[in-house]
Amino acid sequence: MAKFSRVKSPETKEIHIEGFRGIDLRNAPYNVAEGRSPYCPNMIRETKGVNKKRYGYQTITEYDGRINGAHILKGEEEKLLIHAGTKIYEGETVLYEGAGDHFSISRQVRGKLYILDGLNYLVYDGTEVKKVSEDAYIPTIIIARLHNGGGETLEPVNLIQPKRIERFTGDNTNKTFQLTATNIDDDEVTIRSLQTNGTFSDLVEGTDFTVNRTLGTFTLNAVAQTPVVGEDNLYVTYSKTVAGYADRIALCDMSILYGLNGERNIMIVTGNPALVHYDWYSKADDPTYFGDIWYSVVGQDSSKIINYAIINDKLATLKDDKGTDSTIIRSFEYTDGRLVLTSKGSFQAGGALGKYSFASFDNEPLYLTVEKNISAITPSDVLGERFSQERSYYISTALAKEENLEEGYAVVFEGFYMIAVGDKIYILDSYQPVYEKNTPYSNRQYECYLWEGIGARMLFVHDDYLHFGTNDGKVKRFYNDSDAKYRDDEELFPCWFDTFEIYGTSMELKKTFKHIAVLLASYIRTGCRIWFKIDGIWELFFDYDETANFLDFSDIDFSKFTFRTDDTPTVVGGKMKIKKVLHTQIRFENSKDEAFGLYGAVLKYTDGGEYIK
Repeated sequence: MAKFSRVKSPETKEIHIEGFRGIDLRNAPYNVAEGRSPYCPNMIRETKGVNKKRYGYQTITEYDGRINGAHILKGEEEKLLIHAGTKIYEGETVLYEGAGDHFSISRQVRGKLYILDGLNYLVYDGTEVKKVSEDAYIPTIIIARLHNGGGETLEPVNLIQPKRIERFTGDNTNKTFQLTATNIDDDEVTIRSLQTNGTFSDLVEGTDFTVNRTLGTFTLNAVAQTPVVGEDNLYVTYSKTVAGYADRIALCDMSILYGLNGERNIMIVTGNPALVHYDWYSKADDPTYFGDIWYSVVGQDSSKIINYAIINDKLATLKDDKGTDSTIIRSFEYTDGRLVLTSKGSFQAGGALGKYSFASFDNEPLYLTVEKNISAITPSDVLGERFSQERSYYISTALAKEENLEEGYAVVFEGFYMIAVGDKIYILDSYQPVYEKNTPYSNRQYECYLWEGIGARMLFVHDDYLHFGTNDGKVKRFYNDSDAKYRDDEELFPCWFDTFEIYGTSMELKKTFKHIAVLLASYIRTGCRIWFKIDGIWELFFDYDETANFLDFSDIDFSKFTFRTDDTPTVVGGKMKIKKVLHTQIRFENSKDEAFGLYGAVLKYTDGGEYIK
């Protein structure tokens, strides 16, 4: 009787895909690390190792003019201002017209918002927006002045507005007094005269005294003796406009709050296009007063100040130069009795590119550099000094190709650094630091993500929602966990995760892929399309179905009705066959109006013969 030998079946092998991470736009798909994706548009980290689909957004308001800024006054009730075109709105009400059609920035001090728009210096008190100059501090520039001069300098002139006060001591003999300025403005001159009872009376120009504006003198109708020996009795207020003074502040478009010994109560401003390496600082707790001698010249005029960061209570001033002038460290100190920003040296850093790209993870400031990457200011592990190091290794090559990258606008939201560039948002995840061996001088990186089709000109956070403004005047808001939706203004958006290029255990053996199982996050409505890339072409193997849905009587969609009540993560997929290929890629897609999250996948295959060309 004939005997037949049994042919042994090829061994089935498994590839486990788990620990999902971010996008890698730098490396080719065959060189992308397991768990990372060469392309995963519109996904985001849910928890470490699990990615999910981003939420959609909705338009909440629309204005006439591109969105240049969003300014939030915090207090018992948050108030939101929107700068659109040349107007500033609260809701639909126009509070100010004539703003610069330019990105604007604001800082809150003592219950008021101080706004710079590159054309004006404005203040919002919770009711109205007006120029700071309308109610700015009036300095007393000199005291103990006699009729013919002298006196003691007290405060510097305020750059913001032309008024100043001079205090004189009357001598019961002279009626004419010389101001420190000549050719004074035509604005009214006022005098307050100290009386014997300690009160002041107001003298009226033309009635109680006359003024020669060309000579800078005023003449009393009657002599005035001080009632208190050694005390000034004439407080004279007048205006003297100095050309260009007001514009030194008004034309700035960047600011930061900094102060002495770690306080944040002095406004520092920069960005004047005529004085690119200058900045100016205000009186403590009073941003309406910028003394004309309170300024710094920072480095060379060949590079401009871009923005600031506070590091260990020191002020890092970042410029657009690549050399030693790129980042200068300063702090406030008292010198000759006045507060001065004093240089403490500089450190090596990538020159700053985008002034609105600055945002921080805790104590790690991030910003766009002239090398077109996102870098952090961080201590050197060797010297304990400060340097800037790249943090965007996985997306830097894509960033470098973006047009108008210098206009990138960043915020930090829920642990993510998000920067809007063109129609995209590039994202760094602070919860997922990684150590990349290919960047020996800045090996600490962050996992990255990419959202597409957004069209944000600027980003802001309000009421725990991420918002953005557009070039066509719309303010839009992303949904969050409380109102989760997956449409962008009623339009569906694409979302998928491509795997790395899969070769299995051997690069040279042909393979037959025959089964796929994908573990999806649990949602009331979810699903997954599964694609495979074969010989360079994506082919659909599994379309959406309702097997991953579960029944929840609080949210029923009869078009996707199911009797399944198991609300745990669900496996989809099944048998399939791709024969005699060396490698493949898998795409997990959900571009429907529903949630989508990936926990893991298992791909089964068998090896075949060696590849022969």
